Amino acid sequence: MQNLLFDELCLKRAKKNFLTFAIACVAVLSLIYTPIYLLLSSNVLWRNSVLLFLLTELVDPLIDFSFYWGSFAFLIYIYLRFGKKQIKDFLIVYASGVAARYFITLFVGYLLMSFPKWKVFLGEELPSALFSIAMDALQMLGVLLLTELCRRSVTAGKTYTKGREGEELIADCLPVEGLFNLKQPIVKLCFLAALIPACIKLLSRLYYDIFFWGLPTEAAEWLLLVTYYIGDIATWLIGYFVLLYLVQAFYTKEVQKRIEFES
Repeated sequence: MQNLLFDELCLKRAKKNFLTFAIACVAVLSLIYTPIYLLLSSNVLWRNSVLLFLLTELVDPLIDFSFYWGSFAFLIYIYLRFGKKQIKDFLIVYASGVAARYFITLFVGYLLMSFPKWKVFLGEELPSALFSIAMDALQMLGVLLLTELCRRSVTAGKTYTKGREGEELIADCLPVEGLFNLKQPIVKLCFLAALIPACIKLLSRLYYDIFFWGLPTEAAEWLLLVTYYIGDIATWLIGYFVLLYLVQAFYTKEVQKRIEFES
């Protein structure tokens, strides 16, 4: 009974933290970044500035990837610790956050600039937003699939105490031994989960470079292009470390709370 009560408190706390995280990400993107970007990009004096370049090439991706990494870490930990039946509320928060990021950003842009004609909205901007939402949904499905494979790998041939399955399962996963020891299922999971958004970013950039921008013609353009792709690959490794850190931090925090709860 005491163990069930502790699990309920942990779940309640995790839902509150994830909701707060999702709201913060939406607010930063829609209410802070978007107005600043639109005001600068619409001003001739700032259009080709270093500040605008940093906003689009550094701050914008950082906001996006932070949302993915944080969401993935929450969902991976909850799935392994409490099981797939407890993941529903977290998926609803994720889906709501994804939709809010795109549609609130669009609405803020319309308020600051101008509302488009219905033909333009229905024919271009709405399909683009829906496509982005679908891609984010596919990312999460990929992460959940990887997490289920991780769970099966950890539990293979093992028997857990009834009522304490999740607690014992997560204890078998964490803490990790060796940052790049891919033989550990949780390390491999974080490594592959971080690859998903980085790979989509890389493929998106490759698509635009081939079909829209074309190959560079000068050495400086080649250098910039290579820098972009190195940055995309770097987000994979950064994301891996962030995911691994967050999942372990969740576990450490739970262990501390359990000690306080039982004392």
